[in-house]
Amino acid sequence: MKKANRNLNYFTLLTSYEPFRVFIKEIRDELGIPENGFKNSKEEKEWQIKDDYFRAEYFSSEKYKRMARAIRKKFVDGEINRTMANKQMNVLDQVSSVNKLTNACRYIIYNFNIPSHFNLTLSVYILQNKITFIPNNNFSHIPDLYGKERNTHVVIHSKLEKEELVDLIKLIKGLNKKLPTISKVSDSIIKKLSIEDWKKSSRVYDERVNASEIAEEHLGKNVKNQQVYDAPRVLKRKREKLFGQKRS
Repeated sequence: MKKANRNLNYFTLLTSYEPFRVFIKEIRDELGIPENGFKNSKEEKEWQIKDDYFRAEYFSSEKYKRMARAIRKKFVDGEINRTMANKQMNVLDQVSSVNKLTNACRYIIYNFNIPSHFNLTLSVYILQNKITFIPNNNFSHIPDLYGKERNTHVVIHSKLEKEELVDLIKLIKGLNKKLPTISKVSDSIIKKLSIEDWKKSSRVYDERVNASEIAEEHLGKNVKNQQVYDAPRVLKRKREKLFGQKRS
């Protein structure tokens, strides 16, 4: 069975589950949504405009300002911590129908054991009584905010079937090519750092400490003196190769 069909069948079965149907009816009643959802986009738009007016009046009301000031005062006076203050402000702000709709979808996801990427599907179903916006995949890729692929996020929303695991591996392999590389730095390169430090501060060393002794101490007995003198140049070349600024 194709992924889209599986997800569609899954959600369709959910809509026939009586506890789910009861909750949908209750939340529609609470939000002022018709029993069978809005008939058209005009009705839904009018509902949203009405909610926008309500929110504007509510957040500018003296009642809201008074309650918000009370919460801030309790925080400043040390009666509650920042976490509790944020929670109380969130409760104070969750009065609009749009916010209640968001909370209703979150409630369904957690209490009916629904994968989180069905959030939009649930929202549209509550509003329009339509089964649409069914997720095509049960994992998603969140691109780097700045489009430079300095990091990437893959979110797995549900237990994956075998064919989905294959698709996920393909995605990861493709993303892997775009990410920064942690190149191998050999132990010999790290040893050269000590030689570089010696050359930078050679004046403070005992005059009897020569290149041969440094070579033997850090690189081994069979290392030629020239490698000691070459170390700074080798390190500079390695640093430029790994960390030099890329010109776009």
